[in-house]
Amino acid sequence: MPSHLVAPKLPDRFSMNSLEANIAALSKHQPKLVRRMSWPVNSSHTVFGDNGKVGYRLHSSEYELSLSEDQLKTIFSEVGKDRDIFVFGVGLGEVVDFLVDRFSDRKIVAWDRDPWLMRLFLMQRDYSKLLSSGNLRLYMCGDLINLIPQIRDYNRVRHPLLKKIYHNEAGLVPSGVGSKRILMNTGGLFVDDIADSFKELDYTPFYLDLNSISIEEIEYAIIQLMPAFVFSVNYPNGLSEVCKKYSRTLLCWEIDPSIEVPRVLPEKNEKAHIFTYRKKGIKDFLSSGFDHVEYLPLAANMKNRKPVTLNEHERQHYSSPLSFVGSSMLEQAEHHKETLISVYRDYCRNHTIPFDQEHNPFTQVLAIQSRDFSRYQIPDLAQDLLEDFLDFFGETMPHHLDPIMLLAETAASRKRLSYLSGLGSLGLKIWGDGSWKQAEVSGARYMGPAGHKSEINKVYSGTLINLDISRIYQMDMINMRVFDIMACGGLVFAEYSEDLNELFELDKEVVAYRTSDELVRKVKYYLENQDEAKEIAQKGMMSVLERHTIRQRVEYILESEVLQ
Repeated sequence: MPSHLVAPKLPDRFSMNSLEANIAALSKHQPKLVRRMSWPVNSSHTVFGDNGKVGYRLHSSEYELSLSEDQLKTIFSEVGKDRDIFVFGVGLGEVVDFLVDRFSDRKIVAWDRDPWLMRLFLMQRDYSKLLSSGNLRLYMCGDLINLIPQIRDYNRVRHPLLKKIYHNEAGLVPSGVGSKRILMNTGGLFVDDIADSFKELDYTPFYLDLNSISIEEIEYAIIQLMPAFVFSVNYPNGLSEVCKKYSRTLLCWEIDPSIEVPRVLPEKNEKAHIFTYRKKGIKDFLSSGFDHVEYLPLAANMKNRKPVTLNEHERQHYSSPLSFVGSSMLEQAEHHKETLISVYRDYCRNHTIPFDQEHNPFTQVLAIQSRDFSRYQIPDLAQDLLEDFLDFFGETMPHHLDPIMLLAETAASRKRLSYLSGLGSLGLKIWGDGSWKQAEVSGARYMGPAGHKSEINKVYSGTLINLDISRIYQMDMINMRVFDIMACGGLVFAEYSEDLNELFELDKEVVAYRTSDELVRKVKYYLENQDEAKEIAQKGMMSVLERHTIRQRVEYILESEVLQ
């Protein structure tokens, strides 16, 4: 499960003495929580700055987790008279500290979904007297399930940042936990879209980050919730075993690329069902011991993705003849390079080979691949040029990291940069991570990140031609961007694949291209023939509405005899 179990070096304010004092006090009233605090957990989503601030990584963005005085003052409006206080999201503890210092006569109950944040909280201040007296009670992860009925009697205070991340959990308070319960993996906006469909079908989703918490914590949540099934967007290694142990059906929809390969199952699980967005992924799961694996393409949530009519001010900002929305992947590529170089250094030492950081076989593989991005060559090149290293990597690195995928992700970043560079002079706007500011796309205008809620709809609706540039190892499938753009009434230019040809009528509902030169040529044509472009966009939107919604996919999963 968690792939980063080594705690980072912490600033001095995080004290083991405080943690030990608090753990000793907790053991008086909450011994089970003390035991759970020792279970492994992922810490990679927190970033400690030199200025003492702590950052929180969410998807491809980073937010400041440390709170200001002004943010804390807004909490007063959430605290009514007399009643005790429930805190949604402990964070670094500023909210709890603020309440403890001002409402010493109240009992405070605090919950966080993240065991790592709970641990950091207990390392910053000695709460032993409050914990021993029971005036401060702490809970995390699956504890919330049994707390829901009590929370309604409390004043509820939400952490200013985490309330945006834990909004699904907070939503359980007014609705309650129904009889048709499911445990869902967190992990992105698509999770919320799927959860909406489950709610419409009278299921109550409960959310945990199954990629980051320990197997023991997942087991604890299953025992508390006793879900009808476990649903995961993407497959975390080890989840099948947990579900088998508690005789829970596992439904997994693979929607994203992974640098890890599925681990071989120690034993068969007839209740594990994998749905994958790319047909090539079926082989990997079957080889790992899964018996129930099938292709299921992605889709759009038509409630959240819809056409938007822009006002004059919005048109100036969002309208464009040509747009790309997506990650540059430059930061990830740098990280993957560091991983490969680190193992390569050990490989050279082990094989008494001179180590040269700049002139290494990875550079050669990427250089050859960069000559033609329309064909995915890295697996063959890696086998020819890196055969012994691949074996060494597999023996050295844990967690089933795939060195070929690390190279492929790097090549994918180079491909996006290359393709967009040929379009910069045609009025291209780029929306995405900050690394695009350093990328050399001559003539293009970097617009910053696009908000994933209403803002991205404005980009897709306001753009004549929306570009989709697939990762180089995924040219055989259709990603989420294609469905979302079409749902907003935008015209999509997508790379040709058999899946694209099967799901849509080419040049009638979507425009397909195979090479960078063909992309440039077709973009120029439709910029000069905008009526044709708009007609294709309209037909594409109708095709998604009729055949490719998330609700339809969820109903298919539930109706495919999986739960019979």
